[in-house]
Amino acid sequence: MFDVSFQMIRVINDGEAWTDIEGVGSKIRTRKRGNVKLNETQVVEIRDLLVNRKLTFKQIAEMFDVSVFTIYSINKGKIWTHVEGIGSRIRTKTQ
Repeated sequence: MFDVSFQMIRVINDGEAWTDIEGVGSKIRTRKRGNVKLNETQVVEIRDLLVNRKLTFKQIAEMFDVSVFTIYSINKGKIWTHVEGIGSRIRTKTQ
């Protein structure tokens, strides 16, 4: 499309070239998001279930058709941090 190499696009994205242009230098895309299975409403529901402590990580994962690691990551505040209430560890130990 722009007749430049993938390497050049990466260098621009990383802020190593064209830094005098406004908006260049902040990572445009930090990671590939793949198939996102959850939405913000579901993440809030998961957060509430985690706070409630009546279900295991595995049970919550099965309810939302995601991996246990996804639930663990929400619990640890590693993903979905822009959703209110997410960003600090919700439970102190996993089940």
